[in-house]
Amino acid sequence: MIRLARVNSLAVAMVALGLGLRLWGINFGLPFMYHPDEGVPVSIALRIFRTGNLNPNFFNWPSSIFYLDALAYAVYFIFGRLLGRFASPADLTYPNVEAIAVGKAALPAEFLIGRGLTAICGALVVILVYVICRQMFSGRVAGWIAAFWLAVESLDVRNSQFIRPDTYLVFFALFSLFFAIKILDDPQPRNYILAALGAGLATSFKYNAGLIFIPILVAHSIRFRARGVWRKEIYLAALVSAAVFLLTTPYAILDWQQFVNTGPLQDAIHYSTGHVGAEGNSLQWYIALLWNSLGGLIPLGLGEAFVILARRDAKGLVFLSFPLVYFVFVCTRFISTQPFCPWSHSSSLLRRDSSRACMILPYDDGRWGDGQSLRQ
Repeated sequence: MIRLARVNSLAVAMVALGLGLRLWGINFGLPFMYHPDEGVPVSIALRIFRTGNLNPNFFNWPSSIFYLDALAYAVYFIFGRLLGRFASPADLTYPNVEAIAVGKAALPAEFLIGRGLTAICGALVVILVYVICRQMFSGRVAGWIAAFWLAVESLDVRNSQFIRPDTYLVFFALFSLFFAIKILDDPQPRNYILAALGAGLATSFKYNAGLIFIPILVAHSIRFRARGVWRKEIYLAALVSAAVFLLTTPYAILDWQQFVNTGPLQDAIHYSTGHVGAEGNSLQWYIALLWNSLGGLIPLGLGEAFVILARRDAKGLVFLSFPLVYFVFVCTRFISTQPFCPWSHSSSLLRRDSSRACMILPYDDGRWGDGQSLRQ
């Protein structure tokens, strides 16, 4: 009981540390807008709340972040109305977006709510890093070191202060990864379902998170080898993942023509052809980003990856399958650099038993918002 209380207190402390750093200075810039993308989810979520029309009419991103923020604005409105501050939904005003990264929030609280939700999600990622590390390597010390590192890691702290889908992607991708690794030892349908649930939700925040289904496939293949083709669990996982995505981005079907014209296929063209002011050598840029932010941990991570591959460690292979494929994916795109700052997530899982302690899990950069009207 004492040991459990100690573990729980450490978990609370780590999350509190991570949340405190992410909430510190979260009102930066307000009421002015400097981030190129924040006006997008705020404007769309406000329109959904004010009109009751659930069609975001915007498919460069999936819809979960819009619905989540709209729900938060509904709660904010209810409390504001009880306090006599709001009389109608129209009192939650749209931000004035003049151009990319240029605008002013008429009601800064709308941005604080969205940023606060991101910060909370970013702090909860700390726990997922701990449990995955415990799952892969014996001993709590490694888990707590990894959790502490993510709690204070500067890139993750900064990206957890923006109203963007990346932090939610990280949370649900790691959630899916945790249960994908469990498939190796316990290939019960519940682990496939939970892994697929995380994959579907991650993809409902950002399309390229669909690659997180790869660890599920790898775990299934390692567990059952050639017999896995005939096992129903993997098909159940694919069905659950697709269903979750469609439930959280329903207008991919209900407004399929606009989804096809402006959704992930259009984004793929956009990323492959370039965005004015954001072109460059993606591989070189990401290597520089990781080295400048994580420094000497990069060789340790590469060393650990080499050991996993050499030993054919099953859990390690499931873990590595996503970041390796994802890193290759993002480095093949033409868009890489941003004039403002690089929007990138990095999580670290550290191992206790040697100095080659770190495996790096890279996540996607953000991109400039586009110029289409968000209120239509």
